[in-house]
Amino acid sequence: MTNCLPIPRSTPDNSSNQSNPNEKTLVTYDFVYEKTIKTIQLFPEPVVDDPNMRYRSGVVSLAQNPSLILEFDELTQNPKIHHAKVLHCNYDWTPSNLNEIEYLNDVNDFLVRNFELSFNTKVSYSHYTFRMPKVKIAGNYILYVHREGDEKDLLFTKRFIVYEPKVVIEPKLRQSSVPSQQNIAQQIDFKINYSGLQNVINPKEEIKVIIRQNYRNDNAILGLKPFMVRDFDKILEYNYFTGENTILGGNEFRRFDIKSTRFLGFNVAHIDIGDTLSTALLPIETQRGTETYFRNPDLNGGFVIFHFETNRGKVESDYVKVKFNLKSPNKMDNDVYVIGGFNGFACNNDNKMIYDEEKKQYYAHILLKQGEYNYMYGILSPTSKKIDLTEFEGNHQDTENNYEILVYHKPFGARTETIIGYYLFNSNQMR
Repeated sequence: MTNCLPIPRSTPDNSSNQSNPNEKTLVTYDFVYEKTIKTIQLFPEPVVDDPNMRYRSGVVSLAQNPSLILEFDELTQNPKIHHAKVLHCNYDWTPSNLNEIEYLNDVNDFLVRNFELSFNTKVSYSHYTFRMPKVKIAGNYILYVHREGDEKDLLFTKRFIVYEPKVVIEPKLRQSSVPSQQNIAQQIDFKINYSGLQNVINPKEEIKVIIRQNYRNDNAILGLKPFMVRDFDKILEYNYFTGENTILGGNEFRRFDIKSTRFLGFNVAHIDIGDTLSTALLPIETQRGTETYFRNPDLNGGFVIFHFETNRGKVESDYVKVKFNLKSPNKMDNDVYVIGGFNGFACNNDNKMIYDEEKKQYYAHILLKQGEYNYMYGILSPTSKKIDLTEFEGNHQDTENNYEILVYHKPFGARTETIIGYYLFNSNQMR
């Protein structure tokens, strides 16, 4: 479930195009194979077109209608018809043994052909919209998009989750039971009432859970076993005292606003209006690792595409080169990255920062579509392969975060898990 993984040798680094498409290898996490693919969003189709819904995770109930909508840009004004396929995965995101007919009603080859050309932008692009196909069973899924005529010529992969509510989840957020983490972490205790399930023989082994913070996969809690099983009441209790269900609180996200290039938005120091590309310079920022917690509203790592002048962000928001600058007295031993929902909290060459010895600061230049963005600065651990925010951002027990609890069930003799419960809550609602 970790996004900040080293790219397999057979898989191209998404910082550059791959010359030989046959070398692309399908992976089961969010990944972009082509540099021309930008701004991938997957969200529940809103009743009203609310741009704030677009940073939500790709999670939907099996019976839900409307469904999920996929949107992305390709930096070209010569658009092609692409193809998409759906792959069912197990709890650990390995491909399952199910046949396509067992989880799809249609032939597993969907045309991605609904596009609009950008209008009045310096960077030309085609904006694609695709309604995700309905599936038959709840579970983990990968959508992979490829060019017409060659299934191996992959453009990107995107995870989505479909659940069927069969259990009742009762969460409670509290201070960590581990004394050393009480000021920096958040503990998620919860109960699962599985009385609605039939033929549960060994719930401790059949039922698995995942806890995600702010729709992230890279720091998710996996493999939790219930602390107590109340067979008579059909209740599983996950109340630990040694930190198994504890997540570092992090900090409120940094943010900037490039909804317009005609004036300086929030946290933008300067905008250079170029002939072919505009550049937004963010102010030189400092480390927050030792600072006192300060509550600041954010999108919990998300981003919203928006064009201030026309309110037509899909096709009139331009692409802007954003310059990030972070003051650091010393170069870190490990690589530093700018992360957020805009890149799936992944670590790649596009968001890797370079250290300037003379200026004593890190910098990165990232091409982003006009809108509002949340981000943080993190260090990639070479051992855990996870991003560490402690040095630059700090961790606080009071930080406002969104949490998801996902419940999986694999009955005795079944070939894969189904998702039987989903609960989304905000830490402030549980205090």
